[in-house]
Amino acid sequence: MVQRPLDLDVPQVVVPDSRIALGLMGAALAGDPSAHMTVVGITGT
Repeated sequence: MVQRPLDLDVPQVVVPDSRIALGLMGAALAGDPSAHMTVVGITGT
């Protein structure tokens, strides 16, 4: 996964933003664990 093509003779997936693409790919491979989480926030002084 690259943001710009490299001059190498290997398969490459060119994406506009590798950080976003890697996060999406990781979530898909892990079964999107954040979709099954309950998050609660408590604030105050």
